[in-house]
Amino acid sequence: MSTSKKNTRRKKSKGLGDTIEQVTEATGIKAVVKAVAGDDCGCNERKALLNELFPNYENLEMSEADRATFERVGIPALAGQPFTAEGRAELQPVYARVFEGRKAPDCACGMAWRRALQRLEKVYIHSCEEEGSL
Repeated sequence: MSTSKKNTRRKKSKGLGDTIEQVTEATGIKAVVKAVAGDDCGCNERKALLNELFPNYENLEMSEADRATFERVGIPALAGQPFTAEGRAELQPVYARVFEGRKAPDCACGMAWRRALQRLEKVYIHSCEEEGSL
């Protein structure tokens, strides 16, 4: 007799959207919504938006090369050193990789970039803690 175990490993939550999806799947709410509203109920778009607005920084990763770029460009910028167009250009692909395709600010707006750098810093700190380098 063959018994199959249900895979109880959950995927890592990228943010609030994934967490809500896990809860609605576990409680059966998602199946009810799909039955009533159909497959295109807007859940995927809502999940992506909530993940973007409320990311789970602990489940995001930064490669060693991305950490090095952030150390060279991002940390000095957060400390108040000039943040040049070249520095922004270097960090845009890092931001896109870390946040899985989301675009970094494509302007020189100081406030937008400060928020982007602060978000990268949270992932950087967690990545360093995971590696034992902090």
